[in-house]
Amino acid sequence: MPAVFPDTQGVRYDRSEVMADTDGPLRDAGAGEGDSRVGGDFFGSVPPGGDAHALADVIHDRDDEMSRRFLANCREIPGEEGRVLLAGTVVPDRPRPTPLVSLTDLYGPAVHGGRQRTTDQFTDLLADARSKPARIATGGDRTLVEAMRE
Repeated sequence: MPAVFPDTQGVRYDRSEVMADTDGPLRDAGAGEGDSRVGGDFFGSVPPGGDAHALADVIHDRDDEMSRRFLANCREIPGEEGRVLLAGTVVPDRPRPTPLVSLTDLYGPAVHGGRQRTTDQFTDLLADARSKPARIATGGDRTLVEAMRE
């Protein structure tokens, strides 16, 4: 991140083998320099500290129970202003906007028992984890959900 946001520090947290696979592309993009690395499983716990947890395509392929547990772990960000930023897909109730969104909606349940969620389903899931959406921004097939503590 320093190339884009020089004052930002981060912790890359994922399974060790995933981090090893992403080192080259992140370095090539000028991201991740100076960030610390921690291996682990975010469905068990998340690293303490920080102002926000930023995640991409994490809970779409997990069922509601695992997603609640994960979001509850993220809720432990210190301070009242702690945020969770979830990048992924929020689907409309009907109709599906593109074939890509429809296919990814089928992938999660078929492989992991998860699913793409509507805005209302995302809001309910966050509420179960004692969080609430502060903002939901959609661009194309991608959505950013900013969540905060209730």
